[in-house]
Amino acid sequence: MTRILVNRQIPDAQKQRLTEKFSDTEFVWADPGDSLDKLAAAGADCEIILGGDSRPLIEKILSAPNRLRWVQSWFAGVNHLPLEMMREHHVQLTRAGGVSVNPITETVIALMIMLTRDMGQMGRQQSAREWKQLDWPDEITGKTVGILGMGVIGNGIAKICKAFNMKVWGLQKTAKPNKQADRIVDFNGLGDLLSNSDFVVNILPLTAQTTNLMDEARFRQMKSDSYYINVGRGGTTDTNAMIKALQEGWIRGAGLDVFSEEPLPKDNPLWELDRVIVLPHQAGFTSKYQDRVLEIFIRNYERFLAGDPLDENQVDLDKEY
Repeated sequence: MTRILVNRQIPDAQKQRLTEKFSDTEFVWADPGDSLDKLAAAGADCEIILGGDSRPLIEKILSAPNRLRWVQSWFAGVNHLPLEMMREHHVQLTRAGGVSVNPITETVIALMIMLTRDMGQMGRQQSAREWKQLDWPDEITGKTVGILGMGVIGNGIAKICKAFNMKVWGLQKTAKPNKQADRIVDFNGLGDLLSNSDFVVNILPLTAQTTNLMDEARFRQMKSDSYYINVGRGGTTDTNAMIKALQEGWIRGAGLDVFSEEPLPKDNPLWELDRVIVLPHQAGFTSKYQDRVLEIFIRNYERFLAGDPLDENQVDLDKEY
């Protein structure tokens, strides 16, 4: 009998669905008060961990005799996990890719509109009960957006941008055609993308190649009236370089959901800069999140039981995404 450690607090209805659909599977339900040692002991005796997003837990399990074969992350990003160790122990990893397409797309469009119409300033005026019309704002219709990372989320963003008659540039590891984009570049063409975009939207995963990719040199390649939006990973951006770019006017503004240090320290200048919108890393949150993760897991688990490859959202541990 296959044993699965569910290291996530899920509603009773979801528990019932799992147990009824897979009656020959033993589910071990983690408790919020369980110690790391207790969880590791339970996980070592399971083939699968659903919600395996604790680096210390995975490391502890793999450092001892274990049966672990597959980890399903509850999130899209997996840079927080011991990927090299998992590769050495031949543990498969799947992620929650695509779960947040709708909320992230909606957040990106909202940030574009809020930035161009200076709604941050309007919010401050409302708090002060100040009636003051601002300079006539710009609009996003007809602008050019450069999307760093044309995976499922990037394609979702591009599709909606097209509804605003925007021109779409996209960054991919290889510059193969993408029907959602007007132009695709690889990393060698990143400078062209940055210098032609009114909005640069970063949704890249954090890997060795993307760490601090957006550094001072890259921000200097952007247009002085452009906006930088990051809803991917904070570590892909050199925070000090971004602050300098904003303070010195290399770019006009930024909408930021992720940061290299979270929570964002209270003394960070980003809190008070004009035309900067700070979000608490929740662009991907949605009331439908847990149901969608469970659907991914169920489809892959059916493949697992049939002895087929885990085709959906399997992480290439060499590429780190």
